[in-house]
Amino acid sequence: MVLKNLEIVNLRNYEYVRLDFSNKINIFYGKNAQGKTNLLEAIYFLGITKSHRTSFDVELLMENKDFFRVNGLIENEYNYNLQIDYVKNRKKCFIDGKKTLKMDDFIGKMKVILFCPEDLNIIKGLPQERREYLDVQIEQFSLIGSKYYSVLNEFNNILKKRNNILKNSLSGFTVDRAYLDILTKFLINKIVYIYKSRKKYVERLNDFIEDIYFKLTGYKGLKLNYKTDVIIDDNLEEVTFSGQFKYNDFSKVSKQVSLNNYISSDIDIYNYAVTLFDKLWVDEDKKVRGLAVGVANLSETYIEQLDLFNVNNNKKNNVKVQKTIDEIRKKYGDNSIIYADDIKN
Repeated sequence: MVLKNLEIVNLRNYEYVRLDFSNKINIFYGKNAQGKTNLLEAIYFLGITKSHRTSFDVELLMENKDFFRVNGLIENEYNYNLQIDYVKNRKKCFIDGKKTLKMDDFIGKMKVILFCPEDLNIIKGLPQERREYLDVQIEQFSLIGSKYYSVLNEFNNILKKRNNILKNSLSGFTVDRAYLDILTKFLINKIVYIYKSRKKYVERLNDFIEDIYFKLTGYKGLKLNYKTDVIIDDNLEEVTFSGQFKYNDFSKVSKQVSLNNYISSDIDIYNYAVTLFDKLWVDEDKKVRGLAVGVANLSETYIEQLDLFNVNNNKKNNVKVQKTIDEIRKKYGDNSIIYADDIKN
């Protein structure tokens, strides 16, 4: 893959610039504060749709301008033109002049790797910075699948809604428990997918990282581990649906899909099966002589949300709650969870 040219409009200190690149090595040189890093930022932005220096796209906008644009021609097995417009606080992405409906379709078209001083934060910084680094790599290299970006956005949106409901609850507002439970269920689905995607990416890094480390240092044994406070069964797999129509002329149509959600009820299985058949049955004039549905990677393992505040007479649930409290105290200290009765006494 080669970036043949780059066009920048109203980004940072560049009102307009066009660069044509060599197929080999390209070097930017010049005095300090002239915009060399801004050029690299523009290239990175074109590949990832975000800056490596700021979380706010508006900060890339040139002063006294109301839009910016980055455009580049990619030479690959298939040549295509990538363009990102930022107008009125909204970002629009185009491939060959056609607007993309999903970021998943854009990210990864031009793969970029950036080395900068801020990379030290991957080691020295907060866990959030390491997670963000993993997310960027997974999104653009599609080692896990092109839906990762969508699932990550869905997770953030659901988490925001759920947190708002919990804040309202603390403020004394009435909370719709059924709606909260639905959000929690969907949130768990996204967490499992994101966890397994990150873990899978780290495992793939381990396939070659030890050899690189040995060549650099002469030592063996380097291995990366992805750990989380969330307890998730590593044997849990995505549920796969397969459906097949057999017509009376002995022709057949079949399709298989993997879900990015983890389901926990027979109603979910039924609804997904109906949706799959709606997509398969495209020729309603043909008579159907047989149909079949298959479900793979089902597991009895599930994640359960425990309520510490509602008292009930279910001894089994109370034991689970107490075990969970013991685990939290073991990790964060005896005073991490205190009963109100203990405070009173």
